[in-house]
Amino acid sequence: MSLPKAYVVGDGKLQYIIFDKPDIVTNGVRTGGYEPELQEFSKHLLDGKEPGFVLDIGANMGSYTIPLAKKFPQHTYLCFEPQRVIYYQLCGNIVLNSLANTAAYPLAVSNKAGVINVDMPDYFKETNIGAFSLDAEVRMNQYECHTIGNKERVEMVTLDSLEIPNIRLIKIDVEGMELAVLQGAAETLSNNNFPPVIFEAWTWKTWYKERRIQLLDYMHSLGYKIHTYGENNVAQHPDYGPIKKWTY
Repeated sequence: MSLPKAYVVGDGKLQYIIFDKPDIVTNGVRTGGYEPELQEFSKHLLDGKEPGFVLDIGANMGSYTIPLAKKFPQHTYLCFEPQRVIYYQLCGNIVLNSLANTAAYPLAVSNKAGVINVDMPDYFKETNIGAFSLDAEVRMNQYECHTIGNKERVEMVTLDSLEIPNIRLIKIDVEGMELAVLQGAAETLSNNNFPPVIFEAWTWKTWYKERRIQLLDYMHSLGYKIHTYGENNVAQHPDYGPIKKWTY
């Protein structure tokens, strides 16, 4: 399988290897940043924290982690990206930005371990690679990743199996699999005094309404307080420390 032509963009402080194609995340990075609100949320949550781990579940090319790892270099960043091609792009961006505090893994995170075979996007044609999902129901309902490329094997793990200590923040963007990720992290959350979690939960997909309620109910059952900002949610737990509030 061949790939689109790649080149480097950046302002000297941040640089990215991107494909020469009109993908949504690519366009955001090319024009100065993708989902800048996530950087703002994370700034509030990481400011003043002792060194620890930041987890990026569904890291894509690193548009979230790269600027954050530059801004808060005292932390160690663990990125998980199941698309093999995008994982390679992520690794390139980590090296390109000289981030010794960042590691990447070609893994999906869920509530059980295993291996699945799944159709990857056509990277020449797809305009929303970030919408790639491993969730069967998502792929059947309003699936935003419209193209089909090669079928590949994807390894899945649970966060609990990794036994990561001193977690300061978890960001989850896994296109409908957020609840599965969190269910597979129950011990991890508890063992780390319930660190903050930034996660996506669609409001505009009508078929997803019940699943969104289940996701929010699960976080509430763990004691998290949730503030919603559009499609993104910031969950904080009183056991971890004072609940921070801000406007965006």
